[in-house]
Amino acid sequence: MSATGRAATLAEALSDGASLEHVLDLVDDAIEGAAADGDSAALAALAEELAVLAERGGEWRRLTIAAARARALARQRGGSPEAGPRPPAPSEQPTPPPHRETPHVVYAGWWRRATAFVIDWIIIGIALGMVASVSVPGLLQALLPLAYFAGFHAFSDGATLGKAMLGIAVRIADGRPVGFGRTLARVVATGVLWATILGGLVDVILAATGDRRQSLHDMIVGTVVVRTRTSSGIA
Repeated sequence: MSATGRAATLAEALSDGASLEHVLDLVDDAIEGAAADGDSAALAALAEELAVLAERGGEWRRLTIAAARARALARQRGGSPEAGPRPPAPSEQPTPPPHRETPHVVYAGWWRRATAFVIDWIIIGIALGMVASVSVPGLLQALLPLAYFAGFHAFSDGATLGKAMLGIAVRIADGRPVGFGRTLARVVATGVLWATILGGLVDVILAATGDRRQSLHDMIVGTVVVRTRTSSGIA
């Protein structure tokens, strides 16, 4: 009997309300016949049907064993969808994304940072002299250094005028550009540390000796100072 005929006989018995024992005999016959024919598709379909019938509960749960047997035979013949997805052919293999080199980061040395800092304060001194000549309130004059460092670091790719001249810039420790909130916190942290002589001393020492040349105020806010060009001879 063909697979279609066996399936029809099983379906007829089920529709007539045949006993479970009779259904099991028909199931065994269907499984053995499909296996002998090498019909993995029929075995897979039978396994699904038996699993549904087993959900009736009670004695019908015995069909679970038959369903597992049909499924196993279907796997052996390579046609069961539950045997796992077919591996893609070589032409279907996804193309791996191109390898991207991690950019090499060079941290700015102490002398380069110190030189940039001196240049920045020369510029700030000139600006303060110009502001004082037009009678700007003292509070605004005091805020000028804060605005200079926080503003340039946030809105000029992490570099003040001094840093830009020396080819260095401030970045977040993971390499991303800094935002205004972080640069403002960085300036405030620097001011607080330098207000205490010991804090300023530790700040300078760490910038000269740490692996990433992070000063203490860099560590506090999670920033680093990196080289953006390497042509200058200053370390």
